[in-house]
Amino acid sequence: MCALLLLEVFLRVYNPLGQRIYGDQIVLPKNLSRTITNEGNSKLDSLIEYSTNSIGFRGEEPPRDFDDALTVLAIGGSTTECLFLSNGKSWPEVAGNFLSPSFDRFWINNAGLDGHSTFGHLFLLEQIVVPMRPKLALFLVGINDVGRVDATGREMATPWSKPPLLIRMARHSALIAAAVNLVRQGEARERNLGHEELDLVARPKVEPDRDRAETLLSTHRVQYLAPYRRRVEEIVRLSRENGIEPVLMTQPALYGTAIDPPTLVNLDAVAVSESRIQAGQISGKLAWEILELYNDVVRTIGQEEDVLVIDAARRLPKSSRFFYDFLHFTNDGAREVARIVAGELCPLLAHRYPEYVTSACPVMDPIPVGPAEGLEETTDLIDGEIDLGSEPQTAFKFVGDGWLERESEEAVDFRRSRGRRSWLHLPILDVQDFVLVLRARAELLDVPLTARLDVNGNTVGSMKLSEAWAEFTFEVPGDAVVTGLNTLTLLYSDTPRTLDPAFRGRNTSIALDWVRFDPKP
Repeated sequence: MCALLLLEVFLRVYNPLGQRIYGDQIVLPKNLSRTITNEGNSKLDSLIEYSTNSIGFRGEEPPRDFDDALTVLAIGGSTTECLFLSNGKSWPEVAGNFLSPSFDRFWINNAGLDGHSTFGHLFLLEQIVVPMRPKLALFLVGINDVGRVDATGREMATPWSKPPLLIRMARHSALIAAAVNLVRQGEARERNLGHEELDLVARPKVEPDRDRAETLLSTHRVQYLAPYRRRVEEIVRLSRENGIEPVLMTQPALYGTAIDPPTLVNLDAVAVSESRIQAGQISGKLAWEILELYNDVVRTIGQEEDVLVIDAARRLPKSSRFFYDFLHFTNDGAREVARIVAGELCPLLAHRYPEYVTSACPVMDPIPVGPAEGLEETTDLIDGEIDLGSEPQTAFKFVGDGWLERESEEAVDFRRSRGRRSWLHLPILDVQDFVLVLRARAELLDVPLTARLDVNGNTVGSMKLSEAWAEFTFEVPGDAVVTGLNTLTLLYSDTPRTLDPAFRGRNTSIALDWVRFDPKP
């Protein structure tokens, strides 16, 4: 007992865990300064300087004439706080650098708290933000609310519910609060919400299972989206009732329907943990579809409540240059998020607070994400056509997953598909409308066979194949392509193994000779 009392006193005085939550009470670490030595994550600075100001947030000290200044708080979880990015490099701080030349007495702070969901944002609003009354509050929400219907376990109770006994005890005990927070951190690591560097190349792959996917998507729609919607609506209501203009942001992620430009890993096949609802490992494509359900809630509320929504989920390119794990930003990623935020926030601030405007909103160029070096030479080399039987030896791998080795037959060089889906990576320099032509034939002859064609996740058409070689033409609109590598996905209606699960042999549906893509006349 004596040892426990001593530990309680020690935790109250020293707080080595940097706790910000005592039960359901937020206690911000004011004037904190830490140097973190990073030896295990190659995408982060080797020395990370992290500090907080006299409020307990990241950024400049609040202005003395707070009510007369143009004040903004960025609120969110770990993807807002950017715990392992040095001072001045988190996206709210960089956005402030972009915005401050355009406004007089402009001030922004990073009020992100690692692990916080909309439950925690509501507590932060009530306990700290509302008494401060900044003119605008920016909320990056979504990832910590996936699969959450109440505040038991990792998060505290909502402002309108009675907290559990353990949470009420943690209000008064640093020791119990430390134990609760350690459990919360463990649960975050299990859900891939930690901060370890992600090795995409070594990451396991998950085969698509549409029946399982529909079951999980339905679970989220039925059980979790309505409570999440109520919490986001409460954030909007509470902010506006207290004279604070809310702005919402959708949550970006690395996983989803794309090819990672630096590694050429197929991001919709990588394994992502979904332990919150005991789903085990799911594909990146399904993880993104689940997260987009929550992002869609934010988009809908923005339309209904006339709230600006900064759609970072759709605007931030999926590239491991911008993420060091599935969710958290590198220095370049934070800068790109800041560019997106500043570009959309500046016109709103200028419209609502014209008395602070000193100059026009800045024009900011995005950071290139595609493999720019050598791309022009590569597109010249292939001259708009990729021959699958004689792929050029270039810096880029055009032929992705889902193909067998090259073959020749009657003077035709080609590849056969492998599995239910196959991928190609098409380099494009100039975004415009394209005509895409494939030469293919069916390898599965016992049943009618169709193949659907997607470009960067957008379906552009389908084709019915026979045993004879034939050319198939598709129109690809310019808004479906990007500068850099574009992902072309072929999804087959059947494979030998879908028809007969006991089938042993080459699980092939089509043969593909070449792909040609030309500007639309």
